Amino acid sequence: MTTGDVETVCNKILMSGVDDWVHIPEAVSFARDALPESDEQTALPLAVESVKQLLREGLVQVGKVTNNGFEPWLGSLDVTERRIDEAAAKATFPLLFGDLFWICNTALGDERGGGLLKAMSQQ
Repeated sequence: MTTGDVETVCNKILMSGVDDWVHIPEAVSFARDALPESDEQTALPLAVESVKQLLREGLVQVGKVTNNGFEPWLGSLDVTERRIDEAAAKATFPLLFGDLFWICNTALGDERGGGLLKAMSQQ
């Protein structure tokens, strides 16, 4: 896993998150794209590190989706990162829709993701 891999996955999460919440199997799919020959289990750490990086930058929130919509996990950044690590450690494969946690762009994340989408459309 390289810094470039993390950045690539972060960008894909942000772009996908402009339209809807992102579930961890989708983030793992982005990580698999960045790590040829990987499977879900070997790609999960890259997806997790990417989500944590986005959290540190204030670009996403992590939580669950209920009948009331997205509900972010409460607590400090450290507490949230520990919860992510704990959820990932308990992962079973194949990952299913809604497993582990959901990712929601913040307003800043939507701005960055929208800029990335716009740049891609101009290429």
